[in-house]
Amino acid sequence: MLFSFDGTFVVQLINFAIFFALLNVLFLRPVGKAVAQRRAYLDGLVGGYEKAQSEANALRREAEEVRNEARREADAAIARERARMHEDGVSILAEFSKKANDTIDAANERVHSEVEALSGDLKNLREQLAEQLLAQAVPELKR
Repeated sequence: MLFSFDGTFVVQLINFAIFFALLNVLFLRPVGKAVAQRRAYLDGLVGGYEKAQSEANALRREAEEVRNEARREADAAIARERARMHEDGVSILAEFSKKANDTIDAANERVHSEVEALSGDLKNLREQLAEQLLAQAVPELKR
């Protein structure tokens, strides 16, 4: 017979049971516990990573909104300043145009008065020249 159920079989069976109990207490339970702790740790890391990733995405969206709002405010400020600068430019242009027109008017008046003064002098010079020419042409008319 191939198998005999004598005392050695029972001893081997008890030996196997004791070995399995020791193996379970010394190796299988601690390793199972370590594997479970490691799995829990990794699950915590994955959950933390996903949470951090979602928070980072939310912060990116918020930063983009803040940037867009800042751009809108900057564009509005630039537009207001351009409008103010345009108004200032128009008022400065009007002021200097008025000054230039006043200067031109004053110059025109001065030229006109000088032309009138010279016209009066020219009339006197003509009369003197005419008298001199007449006196030279007709010597007996000397006055």
